[in-house]
Amino acid sequence: MKITLMLAALLALPSPVPAADFWVPQNFATIQEAIDAVPEGARIFVAEGRYVENIDFGGKAVEVVGAGPATILDGQGFGPVVRFDSGEGPFSVLDSVTVTGGSAVQGGGILIQDASPRVLRSVIAGNQASQRGSGVFIGGAGAEPDIFNNLIIFNTNTGSGDPHAIQVDAASPRIVNNTIVRNDSNGILTAGNGAPEIRNNILARNGTRFGEFAGRGRGICDFAAGTVIQYNLFFRNVRSALLTAGQDFRRIRNAEALLQRGRLAFNIDAAPRFSAGRLPRVLEAASAGDFVPSPERLSRAIGGGDPAPQYDDADGMRNTIGFTGGPYAPSILAWSASRLRTASSRNSTPSTPAMAPPVSIAGASPPRRIENLPIPYGPSARPTNVSTSR
Repeated sequence: MKITLMLAALLALPSPVPAADFWVPQNFATIQEAIDAVPEGARIFVAEGRYVENIDFGGKAVEVVGAGPATILDGQGFGPVVRFDSGEGPFSVLDSVTVTGGSAVQGGGILIQDASPRVLRSVIAGNQASQRGSGVFIGGAGAEPDIFNNLIIFNTNTGSGDPHAIQVDAASPRIVNNTIVRNDSNGILTAGNGAPEIRNNILARNGTRFGEFAGRGRGICDFAAGTVIQYNLFFRNVRSALLTAGQDFRRIRNAEALLQRGRLAFNIDAAPRFSAGRLPRVLEAASAGDFVPSPERLSRAIGGGDPAPQYDDADGMRNTIGFTGGPYAPSILAWSASRLRTASSRNSTPSTPAMAPPVSIAGASPPRRIENLPIPYGPSARPTNVSTSR
């Protein structure tokens, strides 16, 4: 009898919707049209080109997967460009696109409010906010989004206020293996009762040296209750590497020596030594490959990340700090060939792709589905916050 009741209960559960793949612009003219129309669990592949639209996931568990930096979501002065504020979970995914041209009060590029999506392997550049989160804003006590392997550069304020490239309010995101460079204020600001995890990121040359807002900008400004800051690389952020516990620290090693907190550990002060050598000062002159740590220049980012095996690079070597590190990094060759297109090329039109999935920046096949990623990248995984060994 009990077995019969159990079988009846199992049969009453809704069966999962089979995953399906769709393409923009072949199947749908716009990304938003695709999001609205496809079933839960679908993947939406977006071809190279410029898509002038602001998209809203609307609570839907779908993956939007571009072809790398050349798949451009352009807000053209309106924002947020991408919105997650309807309770999205880890199977709502934005992967392998450029987010640019957004302008909003908060979350100029991407707004995440009371949601836990995944933002992976994307360029977030040339966005603005007037108050909070020029590149990405993350808010809400239950929000636990994953921000992995993104290049976050040249995000600014709208001429007033002091938004930060990634701004966290009461949320607990995992910010892992990103490169956060040349934004006009703090690279990351955390506040509230959340427990953000900030690991394996490059935070370099953030802040403003000239004009009305001269002298502002740190790598991280930490006001949150339980922020974990480990295995990051800091270099020449305008004001300091870190503000925490009411003190500014020009060098991260001084903060670690004085505070002696396990959650603040194993970070380094060093030049990232990118392949570009001297970094471009404006977005229009930049390419994604400019921000790749160079082995020829002996970058300490290479092999400087968390040594736990789950963070290893795809070749099995120790984690490389920044967006090119870890098991879910983009293809360096594909990114190196991609010039970042912004206002100067907005008159371009989306290319017409072949009737096949676009080649992803992960290689010759589409990116691995989220449920198949290794720990700590699986949707239910939240790794131990404090590492104890180098």
